[in-house]
Amino acid sequence: MRVKHDYISKNNFDIIFKNNIPLLDVRAPIEFVKGALPNSINIPLLNNKQREQIGICYKKYGKKKAMDLGYSIFDNQKITHRQQSWDRFFQQHKNAYLYCARGGQRSKISQQWLTDYGIKMPRIEGGFKALRQYLLQQLDDICINKEFVVIGGLTGVNKTTILPEVNNSLDLEKLANHKGSVFGNYATAQPKQINFENSLITNLMKINHKKIIIEDESAKIGKINLPYVFWQKKQQSPLVILKEDKNIRLNNLYQSYVTDKIKDFENYFDKRTSQVKFKDFWHNGIDKIKDRLGGGLHQQIKSLLEPALMNQDKKSFIQIINLLTDKYYDPLYQHQLDNKKDKIIFTGNRQQVIYFLQK
Repeated sequence: MRVKHDYISKNNFDIIFKNNIPLLDVRAPIEFVKGALPNSINIPLLNNKQREQIGICYKKYGKKKAMDLGYSIFDNQKITHRQQSWDRFFQQHKNAYLYCARGGQRSKISQQWLTDYGIKMPRIEGGFKALRQYLLQQLDDICINKEFVVIGGLTGVNKTTILPEVNNSLDLEKLANHKGSVFGNYATAQPKQINFENSLITNLMKINHKKIIIEDESAKIGKINLPYVFWQKKQQSPLVILKEDKNIRLNNLYQSYVTDKIKDFENYFDKRTSQVKFKDFWHNGIDKIKDRLGGGLHQQIKSLLEPALMNQDKKSFIQIINLLTDKYYDPLYQHQLDNKKDKIIFTGNRQQVIYFLQK
């Protein structure tokens, strides 16, 4: 890797993401919250208010006045405090690089203060903006040069569990922290759109294989949009269809959306709150697809839901899940499959699909 004058040029950006280089993000917290990079930690040079004040000064009076204001904010004690905060990070991540928004004054000043403190940390050319542009270009290149193979199948066949069985796979639902349906949310929030995209691309970059295996997802996974170029590539890619017995599918869905969902809530909330959240989870999910279910079916499912929730009765939940698959999910997905018949290259059970993908 070429590092000149403690400076990471754009030619070396691939090293950052393929090697999981720790990143010190010195942007203000408000910038970091809007979008961040994998392996980055935010220890800002300026807080949100200071950044705003300097920005206003820059617009009104120009660069020199803004620089003077910036330096006036920091006395020796404050500089030392910043240096100590960065040093704690450095002691755990001695191969780290640093960046600001565009590779300008904030990263230059931060790097100088680190040097004064006895720490050598390279700064990244162009900052966050350049890194983000690089990743988006990588996504375009991957979608042109790599082949995707998509695992499809009716809901409940457990497509996601196939992915760990093949080395060149990527779990989109894991990255999105969502299972991809109206019932797919977890107790924890989904990532920001930009963060998801950055994680998606860096994970794609690490797959050293011509073919990449993914699950058949909608254009949206919860609130997350798949990047359009990625979505287009997926839609044009060959399909492998996973088949499973209906009873096994129903039990898989019960495990995912009842047993595992209760555990998920209980991992983050007390017993009472977990029960409330679990009830809301089911009621909200059914209500979100009310128009698609139709009034009669929606009402039928709602009438079954209350006793199922009250008694935690598996038989009642299976009955609800069976109605949802028969009347809604299966016809919907089958219609989508009918439009992709020319893309199907293999159909089989779990072991057959794994063997086919591993070849």
